[in-house]
Amino acid sequence: MTFVEILVLISILIILITLVLPAFKSVQKRVQAMGCSHKMHQLGTALLLWTQDHNGVLKAKDLDYSRNPADQNWKSSLYNEGYIKDMNSFFCPTQPTPEHSIPINSIYLGYGLHDMEDIEAKYPEIVGGSWGHNQQGLSEGIRTFRLNNIKDPTRFILLGDSVYVSRGSYFKLQASTLYMNTYGGQSSIGIHLRHLGKANFFFADGHMEAAGSDKLKEYGAVSGYDENYNYVPF
Repeated sequence: MTFVEILVLISILIILITLVLPAFKSVQKRVQAMGCSHKMHQLGTALLLWTQDHNGVLKAKDLDYSRNPADQNWKSSLYNEGYIKDMNSFFCPTQPTPEHSIPINSIYLGYGLHDMEDIEAKYPEIVGGSWGHNQQGLSEGIRTFRLNNIKDPTRFILLGDSVYVSRGSYFKLQASTLYMNTYGGQSSIGIHLRHLGKANFFFADGHMEAAGSDKLKEYGAVSGYDENYNYVPF
């Protein structure tokens, strides 16, 4: 093989790689999205089972800073009580797993649970509890809501892809609270459209759905972040 033939062969290989690489990345992202959907469905199912075992009442507030957080959030309840066995279940495959150990009560661990303030504003009839009061046998300080009081569980987002973005710092991590309205230009938590312009969601009736900005408007979401952590109004 002559030198010219080798150059031609190399050029052809470079062209083929250029053509195949985008398709490979697209397939990889779709596989990751499926893996994320599987993990979120596992978490959501465990959350529904936990709620069923606690008289239909769900812990709606992620942390209660007035008490021991390890006993007060939905993630530690699932993990410490054996509903979820593997800590890796809380991480989306597309997101970096922190190198150091993160405690189960951290806000940087887990998919986002629908924010309490948003729930209370839109669905006041399902909310119960107040700070400093024992609700439905749960620990003091926990805000709660009843899943069986939701009128249309097929449209009620329970869990979703979320992210905490801190401007000017290295924080771009998953967040265990899901805000439907993210404020641009500052550090905030919001919906993360990290799967080819869509985010995965687990609904109160147990079904999964991947939704983009247009569909999210129908569910009452206002804004979030795109795949590159840029603020996006819906």
